Amino acid sequence: MSILRRMATFLSLAIASTPLSLLAQPDTHLSSTTAPFVQTSLPSTPAIRLIASAQAAIQLKPKRFDLFNNLATGFIRRARETGDPNCYDRAAEAVDASLLLSPDNWEASKLRVLVLLGQGNLIAALKNAERLVKTVPDDLMAAVYLTDVHLALGNYEVAEHEAQWTLDLRRGNSAGLLRGASVREAFGDIEGAIDFLTLAMRNIAEVDSDERAGIFTEVARLQLLLGKTENAAANAKQALVIFPGFPSGLRVLSQVLFAQEKYDEAADLLGILIETAPRPEYFYDRAIALDRAGHYEAAVTGFKDFESRAQSILANGINANRELILYYVDRAGKPAEALRLATREMERQHDLATRDAYAWALYGNGDLPAAKREIEIALAVGSRTPSLCYHAGAIALKNGDNKTASEYLRRAIEANGPEAEPARRMLVKMSDR
Repeated sequence: MSILRRMATFLSLAIASTPLSLLAQPDTHLSSTTAPFVQTSLPSTPAIRLIASAQAAIQLKPKRFDLFNNLATGFIRRARETGDPNCYDRAAEAVDASLLLSPDNWEASKLRVLVLLGQGNLIAALKNAERLVKTVPDDLMAAVYLTDVHLALGNYEVAEHEAQWTLDLRRGNSAGLLRGASVREAFGDIEGAIDFLTLAMRNIAEVDSDERAGIFTEVARLQLLLGKTENAAANAKQALVIFPGFPSGLRVLSQVLFAQEKYDEAADLLGILIETAPRPEYFYDRAIALDRAGHYEAAVTGFKDFESRAQSILANGINANRELILYYVDRAGKPAEALRLATREMERQHDLATRDAYAWALYGNGDLPAAKREIEIALAVGSRTPSLCYHAGAIALKNGDNKTASEYLRRAIEANGPEAEPARRMLVKMSDR
């Protein structure tokens, strides 16, 4: 029986007893209260403290492999705090050092999976994770990491099975619940995903501010998908109270401002985010906000800056290729380049975001039958993200299916994100025919 069904009774009982204070309540005055949650440098964090502690210990005892495991863990957590992929390279160095000192140490073998996953080397990550699970089937974190790899690859049914196994091994464990949330989101059960995240929060210690902030941020992002803008605002801000300057929290807060049609504020917030975490996708978000705010020259400059930065990491495992594909189709007039890039990405992984971008590249190149096939494969999983719905609506419209087009375009509008405006324009054109 699947994770979506076996956990239903347990969830209904547990959520009923969850304190209302666990997740933040709506704040209808976001624009006047944004500033206190923004800072241009990250504070001392769990990852920073772990890295410093491990480095100091290694200076005293350089032959202790477990200290290098601690150092690798610190850099992996730092990568998640900041979104800086270079941290995974530092973690890889620490894992290599640990295995050099103790080739058979199990913890380093598990950490290698996380490093490979973080570097975007999914095939190697899968091979290593499968080997771990085969060696010790009841190792909880090995099963968790295998779930992560299958989610990244887009093997959702396998990921569901593995996520269920993590919960069977230890009922209610936070790592398993977090993966269960990801599975539920992929299957389109957004409320169920929020339930899993709410339960996972119970097991996260107060000192683990990065993990707590991450959960509040995920809840906020999911609430935006449901159109619950004020709830999303409250939870994004709570993440930034727990962890000031948290990049993911700042990005979701900018998405809240965008949904509230506060485009200038969204662009300003993304500008602050870029100062500490200059990821190409944040430049892309900011250019869209500037464009929507009417700052067209600044937007053009922003898109060019994004394209340059995205192209510089084109071949990296961690990249901004999905955003680059959308940019090539929607704004740059480079559909052939979009399809070339999307085809290459599909050879690496076939998760929902990648297949969505591939379908859109096919659409941009006029291959409507193939675009319809790929978007239907994505929709069959169950997800209904605004991007997926907008692309499904546009593809259906081009294929002459006005009823389906109208259904998906209306769903794309609900979250009032970047897809909402072009979806509205398509609906207006349909009504004028």
